[in-house]
Amino acid sequence: MQLWPTQGSLILNDGTIHNNGESIVFKVPLPFTDHRLFFRGGIGIEAGLSLNLRHALDLSIAVGQQSYSRRIDPETELEEADFDWSGSLWLDRDGAVLVGLTFDRRTDRRVALNVLRPGGLAVGGCFLLDSRGRPYLGITGKSLGSGAGVRFE
Repeated sequence: MQLWPTQGSLILNDGTIHNNGESIVFKVPLPFTDHRLFFRGGIGIEAGLSLNLRHALDLSIAVGQQSYSRRIDPETELEEADFDWSGSLWLDRDGAVLVGLTFDRRTDRRVALNVLRPGGLAVGGCFLLDSRGRPYLGITGKSLGSGAGVRFE
């Protein structure tokens, strides 16, 4: 089990935070191969295959569903959610995420590309499109936990 965070960024234009979240990832070995079943959970779940590449690199491809609306039922006090299809593509080295590309059909983070530690640097970047097609760019640092970004109209 591994924890894979996305790169939350404070958007300087309007003071909102975008691209924040965490996923719990499981890779289950398949017999007679170096490949594994891939499961990603968070506010939804995806399943797929993790392909072992060279130099301890894994490419994981998954589809599933993400929640786009959550609420608490006032009578039962249980959380309810609505879900829609999602997909993702991940590149990691020994479990450390290098690049993540996600597509959520109905969330406000429609498409997100996270590049973590390119070339071994302690910084990373993200690009995302929201549900209205507006692009965002962000930069984050390893020690910050969050970074800064801008939205383009």
